[in-house]
Amino acid sequence: MKKYLFLAKLQIKAAFLSLPRIIGGTIVLTFLVILVGIGGTKMMKSDSTQEKIVVAIVSSESESAYINQAFLYLEQIESVKNICTFVKMEDSQAAKGLQEGSVTAIIRIPENFVDDIMVGINTPAEIVFLKRGVNNSSMLFQELVTAAASDLSTAQAGIYSVDDACRSLGISRQKLKVAENDMNSIYLAYIIERGTYFASENLASTGELQLVQFYVCTGIVMLLILSGIVCVELLKKDNQALSIALKRENIHSGIFGAFKVLGVTIVFFCIGAFLLTMTMLASIRFPALKNILSGTGPLTLLLDYLGLFVLIYGVFSFVYFIYRLAANPVYGVVMLFVLGMLMMFASGCFMPSALLPRLVQNIGEWLPAAWYFKLSAQLLIGKISFECLIINVIYLAVFLGGAALQERWSR
Repeated sequence: MKKYLFLAKLQIKAAFLSLPRIIGGTIVLTFLVILVGIGGTKMMKSDSTQEKIVVAIVSSESESAYINQAFLYLEQIESVKNICTFVKMEDSQAAKGLQEGSVTAIIRIPENFVDDIMVGINTPAEIVFLKRGVNNSSMLFQELVTAAASDLSTAQAGIYSVDDACRSLGISRQKLKVAENDMNSIYLAYIIERGTYFASENLASTGELQLVQFYVCTGIVMLLILSGIVCVELLKKDNQALSIALKRENIHSGIFGAFKVLGVTIVFFCIGAFLLTMTMLASIRFPALKNILSGTGPLTLLLDYLGLFVLIYGVFSFVYFIYRLAANPVYGVVMLFVLGMLMMFASGCFMPSALLPRLVQNIGEWLPAAWYFKLSAQLLIGKISFECLIINVIYLAVFLGGAALQERWSR
């Protein structure tokens, strides 16, 4: 036991002796992380502040009075008015706006459209999108139109079913009109009084996190992974002479690797715990900082320290595993950078996973970076879960165990 304690002490001492280099390298990397955070925040803010979709309405003069009244009514429906605005235009003006991008779609109303509705003839309106350059706005409007068509077909099916039932029972035309009016009232009430049937819920692609918190979490994970580059001399593969000496002393390579990672972890934990505590205290004087540390406080601080330690140990276990796989430190640095950034992208660290393709989401959900990100997010909002801690510990053990196996197989 004494030799293991002595070995752990040596690795921790070696890590603290490298503290100036670690701090210097971390400061340089912090500037890179800040640039990524600023760029991501601006991109997400530009997406979240999009203007309403402009839809051009083209109709003949004979139809204008009814059509204008219908679209004026549509704009009062909450699910529509938050997304669209309808503008009456000439056909040439609407086509020009579509090409220039000031108009998202054109709805062309044919002649006798209203009269045909009155007599039961299905005369379709024409909806025009650009053939190329379909964007989020046009896709959103297509979804809105598809949903509206689905509601309309449901209403028509209901009314036609009542008509068929009344006719088969020999009900008079006058009573049939009453039944149709009742059905129309039911379906209109469904549209107008949506608040009765549906609860409003604000959704964000960043989940519980505010936009600033999301990119702070990105910065934490990215900074820890890239800090592995600064610590390459502490975590690189052991030379042959050291391996032989450890074997002679009957010290398992896996335990030695765990101590190497522990030494680096303690250095970064001291830095991280200091910054966490100072930020928490500063938030008392500067309440704006609570936009970042929204849930951290004196009562949760010990749990936050535990989460921080597990997070740092987990990330550097991954770094150590990569260096064990690499043929030399240079290849290890390249592998760490490429694999780390790809893993962060797939895990939804650079942009929310909700904006990524479904296949990438499914893969990223099980990558370790996703759980590093979740744990850092829980640190900020003060809701560290036992599940997240356990999964991070499992990844930690897998990487340390994998590094030990690699050492054994390479002998």
